[in-house]
Amino acid sequence: MGVVEEFKKAFLETRDSQYDYTTEEVLFQAGALIKENGKYAFTNAGYLFFVSNPRRRFGGAFVRLLRYDVAAEDLKNYGATTLDKDFDGALPNIIRNLRIFFNDSAIFRAFSKRNHSGGFIDEPEYPFIAIDEALVNAVVHRDYGVSNPIRCTVYRDSLAVRSPGSIPQQVPDSFSLHETSLDSVLRNPKIVEWMRIMKDEQGTAFVRALSEGTRRMREEMEQLGLPAPHYQTNSHTTVTLQNQIDERLERYGAECCQ
Repeated sequence: MGVVEEFKKAFLETRDSQYDYTTEEVLFQAGALIKENGKYAFTNAGYLFFVSNPRRRFGGAFVRLLRYDVAAEDLKNYGATTLDKDFDGALPNIIRNLRIFFNDSAIFRAFSKRNHSGGFIDEPEYPFIAIDEALVNAVVHRDYGVSNPIRCTVYRDSLAVRSPGSIPQQVPDSFSLHETSLDSVLRNPKIVEWMRIMKDEQGTAFVRALSEGTRRMREEMEQLGLPAPHYQTNSHTTVTLQNQIDERLERYGAECCQ
């Protein structure tokens, strides 16, 4: 109900409504409900966005977060995970809870480096915006007809977000945002529309246009001297962020890593 009431308020504000509407009327006007035999029923998009447990109908509608203390290429020596956590619920709550977790947890490192003005400053392992865009794009644009969840895997040297479905745009099977830009092509247009209506704690839209978000990812990674995000797409789409951990430890010293 929290998501429904939050959406209802934002939806009516965008239309400068002067009248009161029931929740059902608002969701019907937004396209989240249809009428069947005189009764309301959720569309698939409405079910994913507003129902407290979409996994009852869409088994893969969640994000599984995993962490391994090995490099991604060390496939034979994964060992046990050091973190295995699911994030589920209505789609806006998945995004909100992921953001809270990444802000509050110490899952990523920070590098202390000397400031030219004196003292030290912390350099993040990855730009938060790049992590956020990778996960938000996966939640918003994935193929919910596939029963697999989104997998966000943290390795020693990289972060990989794997989501069901290929990229709708005409792109190579493997490419970097350094040489390829992504224009906005929507697989789930209603979900994107509703996410743009919803606001986060800072009062900004939950999502941006796809081309803007991926461009910002590339720029933020480059500002830290890191490679542009890399994509592999076929039946699934994986975006990988590299942290260049060994080079940074050599540059700053092992004691800088927190």
